Amino acid sequence: MKKIQLQPAEGIAIADPEAEIRVDKIGYGNVLVLCEAEHMAIGVAHVIFHDSTQNAKTSIINPMTYGDLAVEGLIQQMLKTHEAYAELTQETLAPRLGAVLVGGCRPLVGTALKKLHPSELDISPRTTENIKVHLRGSVIPLHWELTAGANRRSMQIRGNRMTIAEEDILNREPTVSEIAIKFPEWHLTRGGKTKKLA
Repeated sequence: MKKIQLQPAEGIAIADPEAEIRVDKIGYGNVLVLCEAEHMAIGVAHVIFHDSTQNAKTSIINPMTYGDLAVEGLIQQMLKTHEAYAELTQETLAPRLGAVLVGGCRPLVGTALKKLHPSELDISPRTTENIKVHLRGSVIPLHWELTAGANRRSMQIRGNRMTIAEEDILNREPTVSEIAIKFPEWHLTRGGKTKKLA
């Protein structure tokens, strides 16, 4: 089994049911997962910042770093993952995708907050919102999100399952959520209850 550990500002697209993708200790960043459920192609990006336009136009920009570029960047990578997509374009693949968004928390306590300017504290929600704007623009449904709050999360993706563990700030057992995809349906199990995702 191929194990892939994704770091901040990294992204990957695969169509390999034996591969496992892990993203640990998701804090300020947002992890965007795109999935084409019929062929189980998965794209994952660990997005850090909300806006790429403040960079010099001569800079080489990594689209997986920015909320305004990650959706389109992942779709471009996903087009190369499966032979069934050979005749597709970004515009024709996008409506076949579904999305999950995890992260964007503020894991800060005590005086650490006083050291940050207010503009630094709202980077996470702005990144979350920018990703969601681009999902809507690409007509990709956001099936589920676990964002904001103070708890860090970790994510494991293997085959047709995504497992998200949410740390508790009081160091209790993490809350575990699992998304199972069986084309064309997505199901979420959380707190012992399972429901179909829209």
